[in-house]
Amino acid sequence: MTEPANGKSHWLKVQCFIAGFYLVLMCIQYWPIEGPGTSMVKVPFLCLSALVLLFVFRLASCWKVLVGCGACLLWKFAVAYFQPTPFRWITVAYSVGFFFTYMMFYALVNNGCFSLKNASALLESLLWAYIIVLIVQQVYSLAGGGEWRLMNLYFARMHVLKCQSLSLEPSHSGRILGAVFYALLKLWEYQKGQRLTGGDLWKEHRWLTVCFLYAMISMQSATAMFVLLLLLFYFFSWKYMLPLLILCLMFPVIRDITESHELRRVIDVIDGVMTGNTEAVINADDSASYRVAPMLNMLHADYSDINLWVGHGIDTAYGIIEEDFVHSREILLMGEILDIGIIGYLLSLLLVFSCVIHPAFSLPTLMFFFGVGGSTGNVAYHWGILMIFTISSYFYDQQHRLKNLDGN
Repeated sequence: MTEPANGKSHWLKVQCFIAGFYLVLMCIQYWPIEGPGTSMVKVPFLCLSALVLLFVFRLASCWKVLVGCGACLLWKFAVAYFQPTPFRWITVAYSVGFFFTYMMFYALVNNGCFSLKNASALLESLLWAYIIVLIVQQVYSLAGGGEWRLMNLYFARMHVLKCQSLSLEPSHSGRILGAVFYALLKLWEYQKGQRLTGGDLWKEHRWLTVCFLYAMISMQSATAMFVLLLLLFYFFSWKYMLPLLILCLMFPVIRDITESHELRRVIDVIDGVMTGNTEAVINADDSASYRVAPMLNMLHADYSDINLWVGHGIDTAYGIIEEDFVHSREILLMGEILDIGIIGYLLSLLLVFSCVIHPAFSLPTLMFFFGVGGSTGNVAYHWGILMIFTISSYFYDQQHRLKNLDGN
């Protein structure tokens, strides 16, 4: 009886390694090898995921992801088949790779490949890797260095501390680090058996928390600052409502005292969102506007246009960006609505809220819409963030299942 148990344990370790590898692969873009666009390193592993899926898929626990991904892909193929204009089949093939990779990852997680302990260890390691690389880049930059390809340091920077760590740009790093830290907060909460407080973080995870805050603030990214503000909602309690309101009212004063350019951009973006002013968002923050402006454009869309519901065809958004990258934000719509329409987009949301984010009314929902623009498109780090939320959602479901059993 020992051999089967040992064999099962060994197989779970293999699955844990595979899931961890794919998570890191999606969350890191090492420029010297992968380049700034489609990664020829990632593509073979996206293809290989379909083979892995055959060995790990269990219909009983994975039917939701099968239905969700299947519906999204069938709609994309239908849009591609019936559209009259030419497009790149590589776009659809790339989507297939990402959806199959996510199905594989979901299956691995729901097979129980992660325990709370090793899931926390994986995410902590990823967070430390980002922080350490960022600090090394910043030290090199402060010393007067320029680009440093070995350490993924590219592009001229407005500020010597504005470094990208292990992603393509600081705003990407801010989103990834925010998602990782949120997931860690939830995993630490489940390990402790109660919601964490600021005091708990200081006592039990002091150095990681301090270094995380330093990274998010020092990388000079307005997106990272915005993600930090979102993370404050984890600690929300009605008894903190008055201090929170006072803090919000004090933002303009804090901005003027600190003369923080990033905080000014965050406040201006929030103001633009609240008023529905797309132009104000674009003027406030160039990077954030590529995620936020397409959502605001939905307020002005013509919902009587059938193409808005079924899409204009694959590569429509790509063509707009290629033709005029700067002004594309004034035309693009959230997700892939220009390509696959609102119907296709609703199918992608079905996948997200059935498999990725539990419960729907939670902080990851805000991060999904305002962090990655509510998209399940062909962007690797977007899928990396969805994988991170899948882990936290899996343990959320496990904890609530245990509570229900205890209640019975």
